[in-house]
Amino acid sequence: MTIQSSDPEQAQRKAAAGPALSEAHQALKVSEARYRRLFEAAKDGILLLNAVTGRIEDVNPFLMELLGYSREELLGKTIWEIGAFKDTALSEAAFAELQANRYIRYDHLPLVTRGGESISVEFVSNVYDGAGVDIIQCNIRDNTKRRLAEIALRASTRALTLISQSNMALVTAKTEDELLAGSYPPIFGYEDAESLELSGFAGNIASDPAAGCSHVNVIL
Repeated sequence: MTIQSSDPEQAQRKAAAGPALSEAHQALKVSEARYRRLFEAAKDGILLLNAVTGRIEDVNPFLMELLGYSREELLGKTIWEIGAFKDTALSEAAFAELQANRYIRYDHLPLVTRGGESISVEFVSNVYDGAGVDIIQCNIRDNTKRRLAEIALRASTRALTLISQSNMALVTAKTEDELLAGSYPPIFGYEDAESLELSGFAGNIASDPAAGCSHVNVIL
């Protein structure tokens, strides 16, 4: 049995609201489809995490290709359970910090892909309010080439500085003994930490010589 409303104005308002609700629902579907296309086509890696448990709820194709993992291997896991992120700053403590501050960033996070290749990434994570439910979005950008260039630039700068210091010593030293008594570090090469990091990037340099051209030039 259908009960008719005794208030004609209320019935009119409901009838008028029907098309508006339908339009709003359609607009929401269009917005969701647009976001999905952007998510799938993005040239940065994207992870969506449950803000309470930290478990991965979605991952885009670019990140799967970058790390060498399938969607099934990533969904339902926490970041620190995945091989590529193990032994990095992304620990349970870092997740607790993210929950508290709603933001975390690493400019040079070293990762190892499933194939054993070392890469450097920029990792930015934010907590968003998604219709009353917190969602964590992690944006991951491969910056390996930039990292290699920065290391090479630092080494080149040190080399030029030491050459300048050596030239000054040649000018100011009054005797050969005074000149030889000076302690000068090697002019060319890398510091221990840089050498260790570069050894991890060896695969990148071998597969893309342009990525490591500045590294080779400094050694030469």
